Amino acid sequence: MLHRDGYRCRQCGYQGSPHAKPADVEADHIVNVADGGAEFDLANGQALCVPHHKRKSAAEAAKARTARSRLRPIRRHPGRIDPPSKGGGTPLPPGPNAH
Repeated sequence: MLHRDGYRCRQCGYQGSPHAKPADVEADHIVNVADGGAEFDLANGQALCVPHHKRKSAAEAAKARTARSRLRPIRRHPGRIDPPSKGGGTPLPPGPNAH
């Protein structure tokens, strides 16, 4: 796939090299495998320079974290005791010696 794209980033056109160490152009799945993209289909692959690949991967990871957080309801711990609120809390009832 990198050879097919000529080691050229599909986002910005950066011309990479097959001999660069570390790699300056990387293989990327156009549709993330976790989102149903084909893992070994060359049509689902593209060459991206390292900065664009990192940016795309970070965006995909953030999207996945957001989606997972919506799946889990926020539940309070059963042993949690909320601290009293400042200034506007409910007053305690008078004690037994109050007149």
